[in-house]
Amino acid sequence: MVFIFDGVVGIEIKFSKNDKGEKNLQTSRPMWNSNLPKPNAIYVYGVANLDITFFKGSDILSYETREILLKYFDTLDKDEESLKNALKDLENPFGFAPYIRKAYEHKKEFSNHHQIESFFSPNHILREQNVLEFLKTLAH
Repeated sequence: MVFIFDGVVGIEIKFSKNDKGEKNLQTSRPMWNSNLPKPNAIYVYGVANLDITFFKGSDILSYETREILLKYFDTLDKDEESLKNALKDLENPFGFAPYIRKAYEHKKEFSNHHQIESFFSPNHILREQNVLEFLKTLAH
C-alpha cells in the first residue's frame, strides 16, 4: 500500500515463472488467489526474464463482472449449511467434506472476445498510461 496525501493506493505484484523458456508473453496470465483485481488498486505483473507491465484493476475487470464473480463464491459458502444438513444423519466417521479453493483463472469460454486479452497486448500501453493519469489525480 502506498499512502498519498489523504488517500491509500493498494499495489500488488503478480509474477509468473518462465519455466519452459517460452518467449510467449501473449499466453502468460497471473493467478488470482482468493480475490479479484480491485478497481482502484495498481497491479504490477512480470514474467520471468521477459517483461513487466502495470495496470489498474478497473482496466482489466469491470465492477459489474467482479461483483458477479464474487457472489458466486458467496453462494457456495452459504450453501454449506444445506450440505451439513443433508449429511448430518448419514454415516461419515472421517468427516469427508468438499474443499473448494477460492481462486480465479482465465478461460476462453468465459471471455466475450474471440480470444483472451493478453496482458502484454498493444493495449498494455493504454493501461499503463491510465495508471500514470490516475496517480496524477492523487497528487492534487
